[in-house]
Amino acid sequence: MVGAVTALEITSNSLVPVVSARQPAVFSAAVGGGRALPAGAFAALGEQRGLAVTPVRSATVDVDGHGTLVASVDPTRLNSRADGVGRARALADGAALSGLADGRESVHRITAPGRAGTSLRIEPGRSSLPFTLQSGAVLLVTPATLERIVPGAAVTTVWVSLAEGTDRLAARRAMDRALADYPQVVVTDTAAQAQDLRSLLDRMTQITMVLLSFSVAIAGLGVAATLMLSVGERAREIGMLRAIGMSRRQLRRMLTLEALLLSLAAALAGTALGLGYGWAAARSVTSTVGTVGGAPVPLVLAALGLTVLVGLAAAVLPARRVGRMTVVAALHSA
Repeated sequence: MVGAVTALEITSNSLVPVVSARQPAVFSAAVGGGRALPAGAFAALGEQRGLAVTPVRSATVDVDGHGTLVASVDPTRLNSRADGVGRARALADGAALSGLADGRESVHRITAPGRAGTSLRIEPGRSSLPFTLQSGAVLLVTPATLERIVPGAAVTTVWVSLAEGTDRLAARRAMDRALADYPQVVVTDTAAQAQDLRSLLDRMTQITMVLLSFSVAIAGLGVAATLMLSVGERAREIGMLRAIGMSRRQLRRMLTLEALLLSLAAALAGTALGLGYGWAAARSVTSTVGTVGGAPVPLVLAALGLTVLVGLAAAVLPARRVGRMTVVAALHSA
């Protein structure tokens, strides 16, 4: 369980900033179902100060007999750190990035209603940028290529970047005012998506901590059972200790210390293994974006503290049994 908590914490610290920083822009606005964005909404957003609006045009065309949504955008207006933007900026006319491509370059026949067919070269390697820019898009081409295939393709999504010094909350309020007459347009905040991811991972961490508590409680029962058996097997030893002058309180302290050491040794060993496994698991998930942070120290310390308390509680019944033993009965036990 410590391994799971560690993996979730490191994954959250590593992925959440990346999700926010590697989006094409700060906000996106679109109409559900891939429908065209109202021209008035596009114009209203463009009139807002401090906002840089980048349109994404898309159309459904026939690629080798299959209906495929193709999108286009000016990649120089997008966040240069976003996944796939570098490849999009190097994309030549007549070529496309695909979300379904394999590792080989291929040429496909593409046609649009009422237009003559043309060939389109699919670049090798898969890219997530088409779907990121436009929900449902499979291919991303240059604006010139899409204009040649489908002249006047509709704007279906806009991505909004902020000018330097523009506050995010102020920009969001400006967008809401500009789109007040277009309730069908849905605005998405990339920071909100990152926050949703963090909330999901935090809930998973909380669930794991609850399971860890159950595991510690069950382990406490095991420690208590072990000590009860130990008391029965060591009855003559306990009787001899009492006979040479050890008091009941000292015997109870001895058993409590044994329970504490047993619990703490198991907890330290499990924590060390869990930390190593958790870091390795998180590293395998975040290796492509960089692993940030380390173990959740407060949670680990809380788990160790809970283990100590459970160990002390596990010694209560065995200590009471020892306290009730008489010297004669203990020495004559089998």
